[in-house]
Amino acid sequence: MHVTFFETTGGDVILITTPGGRQVLVDGGDSVFGAVRSLGGRLPFWDRTLDLIVLTHPHADHVRGLLAVLDRYRVATVLDSPSRYDSDVYAEWLAAVQHEGAARILAVPGTTIELGDGAVIEVLLAQSEEVAFDPNDRSVVLRLRYGGNSFLLMGDLSSSGERKLIATGADLRAEVLKVGHQGSKTSSSNELIAAVLPSLAIVPASIGNRYGHPHAEAMDRISALVSPDRVLVTGVRGTVDVASDGRRLVVRTAR
Repeated sequence: MHVTFFETTGGDVILITTPGGRQVLVDGGDSVFGAVRSLGGRLPFWDRTLDLIVLTHPHADHVRGLLAVLDRYRVATVLDSPSRYDSDVYAEWLAAVQHEGAARILAVPGTTIELGDGAVIEVLLAQSEEVAFDPNDRSVVLRLRYGGNSFLLMGDLSSSGERKLIATGADLRAEVLKVGHQGSKTSSSNELIAAVLPSLAIVPASIGNRYGHPHAEAMDRISALVSPDRVLVTGVRGTVDVASDGRRLVVRTAR
């Protein structure tokens, strides 16, 4: 199995490919055509099928790139955040999903999606606007398991959302942590890192972005428990591909 964390100008673009050929895209980044270009560089030119798209939350830097993906690829199923959100780009997304004819499922904690070959996606957290005011804290948090390897994908969860995630009592341990909210100051609390105990942390943040991500305080918290050479910022290392055979991980970076 491969999990590819693409270098983006903002937001997340993550591709999961299973040994049996199932393909899952998590978020689409902030660039109109960025996700399409990333997929085109990774998948064969004739491959225009995605089994599942996950939108972790409706902010533009996660949904904008998915519009072109829906236009170019045949998508079977969409797993969406349960929260309502009022924005032009999110309205375009909902209309595009309907036009595509993809099955739209609202994420519910406890949902599991079998990808075949022993790969499983679990929804650990998905909050509505009635529970979480900040759309970032409505992020769908996923754990991907394949054999003895686990990946935790945090969306843009802040420390407030992290506390709720920990309070669920779910087993958060994972070798690979996709750091929440591009490594913002308010994400990656000491409590979360201690609960996950990752050996590898991926920070999807471009260099010189206007938000100042990743924040030095977040990086210090992560590096206190993860070897600094295993904390990979995509803006520095480029696209990061993590291959798993269910027992060990092989990490390759573009730079």
